[in-house]
Amino acid sequence: MGEKQHSVYLSQLKAMLKRNILLKKREKRKTTAEVLLPLYSLSILIIMKLVLPNPNLPEIDTPRGEAELLEHFRMLNNHTIAIVPNTTQTMEFLRKVTSLWDSINNGRNISMITWVPFETEKDLLRAYWMNPESIPIAVLFDDPGPIEGQLKYEIRTNPSLYATPPTTSLYSSELACRSTAKEWYTFTGVLPAIEGGDSCPVNQYYFSGFLALQALLDYTKIRLPRRPKV
Repeated sequence: MGEKQHSVYLSQLKAMLKRNILLKKREKRKTTAEVLLPLYSLSILIIMKLVLPNPNLPEIDTPRGEAELLEHFRMLNNHTIAIVPNTTQTMEFLRKVTSLWDSINNGRNISMITWVPFETEKDLLRAYWMNPESIPIAVLFDDPGPIEGQLKYEIRTNPSLYATPPTTSLYSSELACRSTAKEWYTFTGVLPAIEGGDSCPVNQYYFSGFLALQALLDYTKIRLPRRPKV
């Protein structure tokens, strides 16, 4: 009885295999697609794995190079800075800033700072919208007397030249400030969808001259002689 069931099972298996082989031979396109489609999908995954950089990068716990605070600010072709408001004490304070700038450069062939005063913030905005490129950076003083009063100001950069990150955004993308190889950008058919580190948002405070101007203003205020309190 057992041998008979075994022979029946083998005959059914043989018939099923023969049937499937005949179907595969008759439907050659379908059979070819069933074989090549998984290989095609697997090859795409392998190429993406080889081409795209590893997003799991180690932490950066040491400084990447050094940069002098005023180095990039010196290289800017335009040192035009808009000022609000246009008061006597404000302009006197800015002349001291210019004197400090000249003493720091020590005879270098660096363009002088050109201060463009405006009476009010509305005048500044009107001039900006008429010609945005004419105002790369601006300083708005809260106190019209920065020499005798407190030094409170706001620095605004031109978003069409240098887009400093908003103060409400505490973090950028994980790869924004990473130094990764860029050779894979030129690979045929691959778009640079992952940031390569050259667009680190916080660096725009340095490249726009924001930090350099802030240092010049603060240091000028510190150098002013203190008047004794009465």
